[in-house]
Amino acid sequence: MRCKAKFNGIDENGETVPYMMQGVGSLFELRKIPSLIKSEKDKTVFLFVGRGLNEAKLKAELLS
Repeated sequence: MRCKAKFNGIDENGETVPYMMQGVGSLFELRKIPSLIKSEKDKTVFLFVGRGLNEAKLKAELLS
């Protein structure tokens, strides 16, 4: 499975900041995104690519 995501998280200073995630299999990379247009800061996007993925299970895991 491959995945990419952009979402808001909390940094080490307790600030809400946008993050980028990408992964392949069980290897993941997570980075702060330096600066975004204000309208883009609140947008959360996840993309999963792979065979036999279960949409309901992915949603349940992300929302738990």
